[in-house]
Amino acid sequence: MGTVVALPLAEPPDEPTSSPGKKPAAKRGRKRGNGQGSIYQRKSDGRWVGAAYVLTADGTYKRFPVYGSSAEEVERALTAMKERSNRGLPAEATGWTVGAYATYWLDQVAKARLRPRTLIVYRSIIERYVIPVIGKKRLVRLSPQEVRLMLARVAATKRPGRKGQPDDDRPTVSARTVQHVHAVLRTMLAHAMREEVVSRNVARLVQVPAPEREAIQPWTDAEARAFLAAARDHRWYGLFAVALGLGLRKSELLGLRWADVDLTRRQLRVAQTLQRVRGVGVVYGPPKSRSSRRSVTMPMLVVEALTWQRAVQREEREAAGADWQETGLVFTTAAGRHVEARNLTTTFERLIKRAGVRPIRFHDLRHTCATLLLLGGVSPRVVMDILGHSQIAVTMNTYGHVLPAMQDEAAGRMDDALGAGEHGDD
Repeated sequence: MGTVVALPLAEPPDEPTSSPGKKPAAKRGRKRGNGQGSIYQRKSDGRWVGAAYVLTADGTYKRFPVYGSSAEEVERALTAMKERSNRGLPAEATGWTVGAYATYWLDQVAKARLRPRTLIVYRSIIERYVIPVIGKKRLVRLSPQEVRLMLARVAATKRPGRKGQPDDDRPTVSARTVQHVHAVLRTMLAHAMREEVVSRNVARLVQVPAPEREAIQPWTDAEARAFLAAARDHRWYGLFAVALGLGLRKSELLGLRWADVDLTRRQLRVAQTLQRVRGVGVVYGPPKSRSSRRSVTMPMLVVEALTWQRAVQREEREAAGADWQETGLVFTTAAGRHVEARNLTTTFERLIKRAGVRPIRFHDLRHTCATLLLLGGVSPRVVMDILGHSQIAVTMNTYGHVLPAMQDEAAGRMDDALGAGEHGDD
C-alpha cells in the first residue's frame, strides 16, 4: 500500500483534463457526499486524489486533499480524516510545523488544563527555547538527533544579565532548565501522538541527565527557635509559625483562609493557594496536586500562634474601618488585603538578620519542618502526609540527609527493646 498524506489545500489539486475527440487522460472515481467531492486519478503522476472539508487547528473548516496509490486507499484515508474531524480533532497534515503545533497546543489544549502560572512557564519555554531552534521544522520529520542538538543549544544559552553586562560574565542556564525544556517538548509531542499527528514521541528517545539535587539547608531546632523568638512581635509571626510547624508552601500560606482553620479541633485544611502570575495578576487556585490538598493536625505552637493572629487581625479590622477589605484570608496586610510574596520574602530576610541565624531561603522553612519531624522519630509516612507529597519516595529522596541519624536512633531503640550486652563475653 502506498503512502497517504494530507496537506492544507491552497489551490485545487491537479484535476484531469481532456480534449475533444480524445479519451480522458484520467479515471474518474465515484462521487462522494457533500463536502467530500470525488476521488479521481491525476494525469501528472497517476496518483489518486480525494478531498474533504474538515476541522483545522484554528477552529475553521478547510478543504484537505488526500493522496494515495489507489481509490480504495484514498477512500479509507478520507473516512478516517472525517471521523477525526467529527470527534473534534484537527485534520492531520504533514504541513504542521513544530512552531505551529506548539502554538495550537498551548492555546487550545494546555490553556484549559494547566494552572495560569504553569501555562506562562510552558509558553516561555516554547517561545524562548523551542521555536527559535526547531520551530520551522516539519513536525512529522522531527528526529531525536534534532531534539538532542536543540537541547545542547539550550544548555549553552546565557542567562539574562544586567543591562550592559558582557556575555562572558553571564553563566549559562542551569541543568534544571534544560530538563524543563525537554519535559515540555515531551509533553507536547505526547499530545500530538494522541491526536495521531505524529507516530512517535521523538523527545522520549532523548535522555537528559538529571540535574544534581540542590542541597537543602534546614535550620537546627535551636536556629528555628531563635528565629521564632525574633519574629514574636511581628504581625506575621503566625505565618512563620505555620511554615515551621506544618511545612506549608509559600503559596499555601498566602492562600490560607479562616474557613479552613478549626482552632478548637486543631485541624487545618490546605485547600487554596495564592500566587501572582506575570501578565495576569493575583490568582487564587487549588493546591498543586491532589496530594497537596490535605488536612493536618496543628501542634499547640501553631494553635496559639493562629489564636494570636486572629486577635491581631480583629484589631486591624477595627482600626481600618471602611478601608478594610474582607478576603477571608488568615494572613493579610493591615487593610485586609492579600500579602505580596516579595514583601514576605523581604520581611523574612530582615527577621533572619535580627535573629542572627544562618540565612536560608523561605522554602527551607518547609525543609526545616520535615527534618525536625524525621529527627524526632515521626514516621516518614506521616511526614509525607503533612507535607502533601504524592509518594513516600519523594519524602525520603528529599530528606535522605536525615537517614544516618534515623538509623542511629533505630539502633538505639532496638538495644533498649532487646537489651544490649546481656550475653557478651565474660
